[in-house]
Amino acid sequence: MLGLNETLQINVIFMVLILQGIGCVLSISSTPSPMSCTATSVGLCTPNQDEKITNYTIPASADHPEYICQEVCQIQESCIFFVYNKTEEMCTLYGYRYLDSCKQIGGTASPEINICTGVENSCNSFAYQNCQYPAEPVFQDQLIADDPACQKLLQALGFVYNAKYFVYDYNTHTCSFYDVDSFECDSYCGPQWPDLNDECLS
Repeated sequence: MLGLNETLQINVIFMVLILQGIGCVLSISSTPSPMSCTATSVGLCTPNQDEKITNYTIPASADHPEYICQEVCQIQESCIFFVYNKTEEMCTLYGYRYLDSCKQIGGTASPEINICTGVENSCNSFAYQNCQYPAEPVFQDQLIADDPACQKLLQALGFVYNAKYFVYDYNTHTCSFYDVDSFECDSYCGPQWPDLNDECLS
């Protein structure tokens, strides 16, 4: 028969094992971490100009002009969404989130593209805009219905073409793969909140 001390030791060990198991379960989450959509890009956007609030000139030489543009959006009454164009050195503020007007969507194999384009106020709501993709994709298909399907095709066949990035064009219904995932983009857009610098990149 076990003594009191031995029984207590066994109980403690048992509880530790249970807590470790709980910890493992709790650590598993399908929710993307902040800024997990850093490679998302949009293009061929046609924002409703009636929702345009105003423009501000911010030099591209400034320290992180996109941060400044968002800060101005936070200050400006009725601003919901901002876009900073470094080529034009222009910060444009809108009263709504215009990504639904974009006919070109790009991203990596994960996370799900709907998480990156469908959430309005999170660290995954920011996107690059008007990117220059390589002239020759490593794969193209015009029988794909939308950008989530294009992403799923990349997940399934990407390894065959050494592809890292997809771009779906709604105007031509073309799904393209590229073997790089970094591009030169002239604009960066996102919501008024959360704060890009303090909350998402800190």
